[in-house]
Amino acid sequence: MEQRALAAQSPNTGAVMRGSWRRKSRNQLGRSDWLDVVEAALWCFWHSDTLRDGEALLGVLLGADIRICIVYGMLAGAFYLADQDELHNPLVTN
Repeated sequence: MEQRALAAQSPNTGAVMRGSWRRKSRNQLGRSDWLDVVEAALWCFWHSDTLRDGEALLGVLLGADIRICIVYGMLAGAFYLADQDELHNPLVTN
């Protein structure tokens, strides 16, 4: 789906796509719908430098919302672990 069409469906979707999470404080993050969850996970990723720092933010600042943890885990895992040897050398050999 084209970005403009997606953003037109909801003003909040457009705001998140434009990076609204970068300008928010922790207290401004919501938890009610899927877009709030994505925004909180992006905020956590943006405000941390390592996978471990992001996990600390999740635990201390955002509480135990499992939905945010799952989205953050997928995002941060793809970013921080993409160059790990395990991904390039699978355990199964010919």
